[in-house]
Amino acid sequence: MPNHDYSFELFENLKEIESKIESEASDKKGKKRKEWLIESLQPEYSSSNQTEGWYSDFQKLSVHFNMANENTQKDLRDIYVSILHPKPDQYFQVPAKTFELLNQLIDYNIDIAAFPKYSFFLQFVFTLAKPYLSKDDNDFYIIDNPIRKEKVFKVPLVSASSWKGNMRFALRQHFGVRNDDHPSLIPLLGNPRNTENDLRSGRLLFYPTFLRNIGVEVFNPHSRKNRAGTKPILFEAVPKDISGIFRMFYFPFDLTGKTDQTQLIVQDLESISQGLCKMFLTYGFSAKKSLDYGITEKSIKGTINMSGIALSNTVPNIPDEFSSFDELSAIFIHLKKEVEANA
Repeated sequence: MPNHDYSFELFENLKEIESKIESEASDKKGKKRKEWLIESLQPEYSSSNQTEGWYSDFQKLSVHFNMANENTQKDLRDIYVSILHPKPDQYFQVPAKTFELLNQLIDYNIDIAAFPKYSFFLQFVFTLAKPYLSKDDNDFYIIDNPIRKEKVFKVPLVSASSWKGNMRFALRQHFGVRNDDHPSLIPLLGNPRNTENDLRSGRLLFYPTFLRNIGVEVFNPHSRKNRAGTKPILFEAVPKDISGIFRMFYFPFDLTGKTDQTQLIVQDLESISQGLCKMFLTYGFSAKKSLDYGITEKSIKGTINMSGIALSNTVPNIPDEFSSFDELSAIFIHLKKEVEANA
């Protein structure tokens, strides 16, 4: 369908919706009006929720929102909230087929033995204790704060660069430095953004994390004079209790053959262990860290595989699988001992 025909159809559709609201809901207010909107108009925007084209519903809603008058905009926003958060403890879920296809496109199988000694691949499932917030660059959306989504499939994600940035923040806080003044930061994470000279890559490589559920968080700034709420601000968010998979690869490409290799790798393992615990349990990996957004539960489930060391065979009672951050920290302690013993 040509673009002008599509735009005309949307415009005509919006006129029909406004007319229906005016004729059938003009006498309804508050909760009754919202209930009528959800029952009568929500199907207009949520018909594709179980197909691969679910995101088009939100785009259509955004088009209508930007064309509507102020009263209709409020009604359309209520419909948007009802789609993402239909009932208490219920949230919009990206269709399973879309989510599974996206994960299949990325190869997470790493032959760790093919990499230099002491390289390792770490992955674990985490569960959010507080919602996750992020900022997308979509300017044409029904609210100003959509969550960041993968470009093609529009699935919420924590990008690899976001993981790196949050790890850098956590380690800066841990080391008590404002920039990258600590000697471990640049070797592990590379140069920060806007660096022009002495560019280098870090030893830590991160993978994106895809998250399947979307909800709504409401922030209501209060007036300093009367301490009353002003205008609620909506944020798309991944709700608490939702799980994701964190994946990270440590590749000491620049340490092979160095006389102080063992010492530097042991320092890296200590920094990585502390950084992970701080990032997930103390500071979070989300926007609005000061409000604890992006904090996770202590229970996790994952594996770690290191080149040159068979952890489950060499370390008594410490398997390469773990179920908490405490167990992961214990594994890192034993890995440091194994690296020193194999020096």
